[in-house]
Amino acid sequence: MFKPWLQADHEQQFADKVASACLDQYQKLPATGKPSINNGKHEWTILAGIVLVRQVEVVTEQTPAKSKKTYFSVDNHHFEISVVSIGRTGLKCMPLSKLSKYGDLVQDSHAEVIARRGFNKYLLNEIENCASSKPSIFENVHDVISNLKLKALHSFHMYISQAPCGDASMTKLEAIQSEESQNAYIKGLKRKKCTQELAEDPLTQYTYRSKKRKSEDEAEQPGDAIASTIRRGRVGYQEFGILRTKPGRVDSEPSLCMSCSDKLARWNVLGLQSALISTLIPPIYLDCVIVNEMFDLPALRRSLFERLSNLTPIESPYRLAKPKILHSSKQFLHSKQALEKTVECSQIITCNTAISWIPGMSKAEVIVNGRRQGASKPKNGQHSLKSRASICKLSLFQRFASIWEILKEKDSRLILDTTWMYQDAKSKATMYNKTKHKLLDNCFQEWVQSPDEVNMFDLQGSIAEPTNT
Repeated sequence: MFKPWLQADHEQQFADKVASACLDQYQKLPATGKPSINNGKHEWTILAGIVLVRQVEVVTEQTPAKSKKTYFSVDNHHFEISVVSIGRTGLKCMPLSKLSKYGDLVQDSHAEVIARRGFNKYLLNEIENCASSKPSIFENVHDVISNLKLKALHSFHMYISQAPCGDASMTKLEAIQSEESQNAYIKGLKRKKCTQELAEDPLTQYTYRSKKRKSEDEAEQPGDAIASTIRRGRVGYQEFGILRTKPGRVDSEPSLCMSCSDKLARWNVLGLQSALISTLIPPIYLDCVIVNEMFDLPALRRSLFERLSNLTPIESPYRLAKPKILHSSKQFLHSKQALEKTVECSQIITCNTAISWIPGMSKAEVIVNGRRQGASKPKNGQHSLKSRASICKLSLFQRFASIWEILKEKDSRLILDTTWMYQDAKSKATMYNKTKHKLLDNCFQEWVQSPDEVNMFDLQGSIAEPTNT
């Protein structure tokens, strides 16, 4: 593991090394999809990156220049830092009314989520490399191709240019709000009459607790609405440790997306890998979370793992990860705070394009409204292969299935029914789902979940009926 070597006097250096690696990789990407100046308005955005830190034997003067990678040394231990996924925020989240039942749209375009989805594509590539006897971060356990594990002395760390939305940034967000922003927010409250708790919002029918009661045919209990511990966006600034949905603007159409603070907390239990990929590898956790702007250590610790103290013991290899939280002094040039140094607040707007990149891509994938930039709206409701982002649910499902076929040739015990729906395939992740339900039951009963119908597509992207397998 890397963390034992990360002593307090090296933390700042390491945080800045990771941040610089992500910022440098972003700078190398083509200008397409990056923030620009439109009609005198300057666009801002948020950047997130996931890096692999690998211990190496020695770093020579020629090594960094030759490999173009970042290196970090602690005493006599040397580490190589490689960026494995970049995600940049776009038009935030798809509203409830625009969810796709074909799995062909990216529902949540926040930077951390885009980075994590790209990371899952990266993991699939590495699993394929291992199966093909190519260099990989994975190795076989007891020479069984379907039993993989991360190699020793490898760890993953996330950089975020701004504290995650939701619980981790409530205090800082309130403190930096301009008078203009506060007035706009108050007007939004009045327009939407959002002074009431989310318990009175129709989205409550999609919470884990509500769906569980419905499946168990259990009636709503008196006082449950009052006991609700979930808020929409920025409602209730002074309420900490609670679940929040996106978007932050109360006058925006609601979505079923949980805040990035909530999602990071969930990943600290379930791992960064998806349910599908968890059928092939053990959970992969973040060792460090590195933040630049709106850094609030107590809030970050609370939101990412301390509020999960009610979680009962979970079975190995799952655990409650408590990543080290570090502050980086490296500022993202397209951040809102960076722009505010030279541009009037009234001249700053959000960038509407999201970006995803992983190693092997010559240019980033640009995503707008959940699909590839330039793609037109489909006439039949389903997006073509050229229109779909490579990190949407359907694309990742198809990629997973193709790798499963490769593994099946070497291990006949592996079975993948090509008629399965996406939901069927996810249900095979037994340990992952068992751990997820324990997390939701113990800590996040009001987690908002997507309706079942948006996961009823097959490998062709067609809508299928549930199977009994």
